[in-house]
Order: sequence, then C-alpha cells, then structure tokens
Amino acid sequence: MKKSIILIVFLFGITLSAVAQDRYRNEIAVTYAPLSNSDIQGLLLKYIGQSISSKAQVQMPGTFGIEYFHSLSDLVSVGAIGSVYLFYSQEEGKKDFDYANYSGMAAVKLHWYQREWFRAYSKFGLGLSYLGWKEKDKIHFGFQASLLGVEVGKRVSGFMEAGAGDQGALLFGIRYRF
Repeated sequence: MKKSIILIVFLFGITLSAVAQDRYRNEIAVTYAPLSNSDIQGLLLKYIGQSISSKAQVQMPGTFGIEYFHSLSDLVSVGAIGSVYLFYSQEEGKKDFDYANYSGMAAVKLHWYQREWFRAYSKFGLGLSYLGWKEKDKIHFGFQASLLGVEVGKRVSGFMEAGAGDQGALLFGIRYRF
C-alpha cells in the first residue's frame, strides 16, 4: 500500500513537470478592430461634417495594432499594446489624411478560464494617445478595456474581444505563443 502511494505521487509529480514545460510564457499578437474610439469620432465627422465638406467620400480603415504579453502566472499577464488609426477622405482620386491616432499602453490580462485549445480572459490597458488632426496635434490619455476575450488554438490562435477603447470595441486578431 505504501509503495503504491509513493508510486502515484511520483507519477503525478512527473506529469506536473511535463505539463509545466509545455506552458508558453510570452505571446505576440496582431489585431484589427473596425470600431475604436477613433472610428466613432470619424463617423461623427462624416455625418456632421458632410454638409460642411465638399469631399465626395470618407473612408475609415479601422484600427490596426500589435500586442506583447508576458505571463507572470496562470492568472496574470503583463505587457504592452500599440495601435494606429488613420482616417482619410477622398476627393477625385486624391487622398487627404485628416486624422491620425497612435496609441501606446501598458496592459494587464486576466486569464479566468483556460483549457488546452480554448481560453477566456479580460484585458485592461492605460497609456497615451497622440492625435494628429490636420494642423492640430494633441496628446491625451488612451485606454482599452476588453471585458470579454475568447481565444481558440494552442501555439497559434485566433481571438476576438469585446470592450471599448483606443484599440477597439470589437477586436479580431492572431496570437503566437513562445
């Protein structure tokens, strides 16, 4: 009986160390979001400023971003988020950049549900945004609050987040763990 318990504890310890070696500590992601704070401001410009402007078409490409996170534990990761948004109008084939927003934020991610191929988390970021608007430049606080993020995959995964902020309200991306 004593030998059986020792054998079980030994096998359990080997299994735990093998699982711990499979855990990836770092991750990098590229993101796209069609609904950021900048998109909402751009929509307001489009519909409010349409009567003022003679420009034929307004195009908004969405927000593009990159993220890096380092896992401190199974529950918490810390990292950085960078995003860029360009808003431009087009008149007779000529593009005129009206608005640019560049954001850099420190961030924390809380992993509250984890399985091998599926994870759920929340992400919060706070930092600075540079807003360039024709001749006016302004630096203000930037934020991202993604209350629900879901991710499918192991080493390479696709993900979607719902929240609000400079990075986006509905965010899609690809993540690589290493």
